[in-house]
Amino acid sequence: MSRRKDDHLTQLRSMAEASPLAMAVSEGPSHVLCYVNPAFCRLFDRPAAELLGRPFAEACPDAEAAAAGSLLDRVLETGAAESLADLSRARPGSDAAYWSYAAWPLLDQGGVITQVTDTTERRRSAEVRQGELRRVNQQLLLAALREDERADKLLLADRAKDEFLAMLAHELRNPLAAVRTGIYLLGQRAAPQDTDTRDTCALLERQMRHLSRLLDDLLDVSRITRGKIDLHVEPVDVVQILEHAVAASRSLLEFKNHTLSMALPPEPVCVEADPVRLEQVVTNLLQNAIKYMDPGGQVWLSLEAVPTETGSRAAVIRVRDSGIGISPEALLHVFDLFAQADPVHGRGMGGLGIGLTLVKSLVELHGGSVDAHSSGLGRGSEFRVLLPLRDPAAGVAAFPKEPEEAPVAAPGGAAVLLVEDNVDAATTLAEVLELWGYEVRLAHSGMTALAAAHAARPDVVLLDIGLPGMDGYETAQRLRAAPGLQSTLLVALTGYGQEADRARSQEAGIDHHLTKPVDLDELRRIIGSGPLQ
Repeated sequence: MSRRKDDHLTQLRSMAEASPLAMAVSEGPSHVLCYVNPAFCRLFDRPAAELLGRPFAEACPDAEAAAAGSLLDRVLETGAAESLADLSRARPGSDAAYWSYAAWPLLDQGGVITQVTDTTERRRSAEVRQGELRRVNQQLLLAALREDERADKLLLADRAKDEFLAMLAHELRNPLAAVRTGIYLLGQRAAPQDTDTRDTCALLERQMRHLSRLLDDLLDVSRITRGKIDLHVEPVDVVQILEHAVAASRSLLEFKNHTLSMALPPEPVCVEADPVRLEQVVTNLLQNAIKYMDPGGQVWLSLEAVPTETGSRAAVIRVRDSGIGISPEALLHVFDLFAQADPVHGRGMGGLGIGLTLVKSLVELHGGSVDAHSSGLGRGSEFRVLLPLRDPAAGVAAFPKEPEEAPVAAPGGAAVLLVEDNVDAATTLAEVLELWGYEVRLAHSGMTALAAAHAARPDVVLLDIGLPGMDGYETAQRLRAAPGLQSTLLVALTGYGQEADRARSQEAGIDHHLTKPVDLDELRRIIGSGPLQ
């Protein structure tokens, strides 16, 4: 070995002697070992005298000799460092062990430096980590499967809830329909001087409307929380919407002996909205204000168009009252579902806690916002609704005035077929129709309705949907297909009032879809505007 090589080896030896890493230096094509450090001897469990002067491959265990020799050949030939990771070696009477080899050339000296590392513990740690990772992945997979199963169960439960709510509405609306017509008959038959009976009928009618509204609100909130509300948006004059809401609340306002002050602009205030839903918003706010005041209170309703912080303009509806007010704590949750405000003087707020949730949801579906303000209990409250104004570039639609209510045509002996399986509801409504002057025939199923219609050729068919056997939709389709009945006015009177139910009515050829308990004034107008005229 040359002096230069000896000097280099001396430098390497000084660094390697105390190193915990197993290191060796070999030379020539046979890779004869010319240096091994103490760590190398300990790893191979052989003294330096047995290793020096022998080819590197002979020092290696038989299972690794060929791979180690090939590694040093490549390094010597290419002049580039290489490594072999985790070569497995057998340990008599114990688990397998793993060594790694790293080799790099001694340039211009025809030699190779090799470092050997026992990677058994690292390999086992990696295997443990991989095993843990596999277990975690399995647990995550099982959790995901359970979550999917839970989601499926929730979906089924949600569908079952939808079906339950629809059936609940149907079952509640049927007896309410009989009660409403019974109240109407009682009021009509009362003598003019019998004020007690008339006042009682008016009270019962108000409570009936309240029950119907609670039922509608409950179903609406359920649909909104599931994202199943479709808005029928069109250009709407908010002034007209407020006037309609006031008209709908007038009887309750008068009953509570409140005073209403309105500040409405003379010109239309145009927004893009569903007129039915927007009127529902304002009516809910108005009736809340009316309801939560002692008799003789004050309600203020106003509308104005104002600029917003973004530079656009918004319609602002304000409903303010002099009522019981809202505490600061309750104000934070006033729009939460089922939230109830604090009782005042032992008197609860009442209601289901869904009306304001419904207001907030509907306003936000229109791209607007709603907020509430109160100076505290006993100091009244104010609700403010902001809705984006319609783009001025689109122009302001011409909103025709509401046509005056046309007088109901005299029946003139016209025939009405009433199809209803609830005997009480059928009997009371038949008496109302006869009181109006119509000739009424009853049927309690779809098949008997078809037979009666073929025999009597009625001008109007009032048709329940939830009939036994053949339902109202199929009955309507058969009536429409029957000779001489194509122009008959078909009116659904049903406890099913969702959008899907109305769409099915239209597909079946039904002209009007009324939800029980039916507004009798509306029913009378519909019958009077039909083919009877």
